[in-house]
Amino acid sequence: MTFVYKQSDYTAKTIMGAILDLEILTGVQRMNNTQATLNAKYNVHPTVVPAALPKAQYFGVGIGGSRNISNGNLTRPNMVKTSNMDMYTPLPIRCVPIEEDLLPSERANYRMRVPLNLSGQIWIAYYLKLISFNDSQVTLSQIIGGVEQPYALDYANLNPTAPTPDINGLQTDPSRAINVDVSITLPVTGAEIGEGVGALYGGDPAYLRLTEWALYTGVDQTLQGTNASNASFTYTEAALATMYIHHTNNGIDLTLPQTSGGYNLKLSRGDLLAI
Repeated sequence: MTFVYKQSDYTAKTIMGAILDLEILTGVQRMNNTQATLNAKYNVHPTVVPAALPKAQYFGVGIGGSRNISNGNLTRPNMVKTSNMDMYTPLPIRCVPIEEDLLPSERANYRMRVPLNLSGQIWIAYYLKLISFNDSQVTLSQIIGGVEQPYALDYANLNPTAPTPDINGLQTDPSRAINVDVSITLPVTGAEIGEGVGALYGGDPAYLRLTEWALYTGVDQTLQGTNASNASFTYTEAALATMYIHHTNNGIDLTLPQTSGGYNLKLSRGDLLAI
C-alpha cells in the first residue's frame, strides 16, 4: 500500500518580508511601499512613513486557511503564496460598537483600528495584536538522540577546517542541524474573536475556527483617531504594517469564550515553525 503525504499546514515568508530582510541586511535604500500595507487596505493613515525600521511585532488571524474536501468534515489547509500581502479571510481580533470602544489601557495591546459600517452601525475593529516574545534573545539548540538540547558556539570555528568527504565523495555540514530560534506566542481567546464573529457573521460558531495566522512588521506611531463623539484622540497605531509570514492550518477551535488560542511558535532562521 502506498501512502501519499498531505500537508497539515503551510508557511511562507512573503515577498514583502524578503524585501525588508534584504533592506535591513544591506542598508540599501528602503522601498517604503505604502501601497502594500494594511494601512492602505483599511485606509488607516496610509501615507505615514516612519523613520525607524519596521520590525515583526504584530499578528493577525483569519478563517480562510482551509477548505472542505469531502461531504463530511475532512479539510485541508490552503497553500500560502509568497505574493500574498494579507490573509485570505482576515478576522478582527477585537470588534466593538464605537460607543463601547476599548479603553486606552486595553487598546495598548491592539493595532490597525478600523471603523466598519455594519447596517448603519459603526463598529471599531482591531485587526492586529502584539506578539508575546518568550525569549529576550535568540536561542541555539540541536537535536541529539531525538532530544532538543542547548548548543554553545564553538569559537574554534574562527579557524575552521573543510569537511572530509565520505566514501562517496559527499561532504556534509552537521552544523546545518543547529537551530537558531526565537520563541513567540500569539495570544488570542474565544471571547476576543467572538466579538468580530458576532458583528460580521451573526455569531455563527462555525466561524470560530482560526485557520490562518500571520506575522506583520511595522513601526508603532502616535497617531490620531476619532471617537463616537467625532472628537480626535491620540493612540498608538502600526504604521507601514506589512505581512511578513503567512501560515495556514486545519484550524484551532475557539467556540468557547474562555478558550485560549494562544499559538506557540518559533521564528527559526527567519521561518515560522510550530512547537
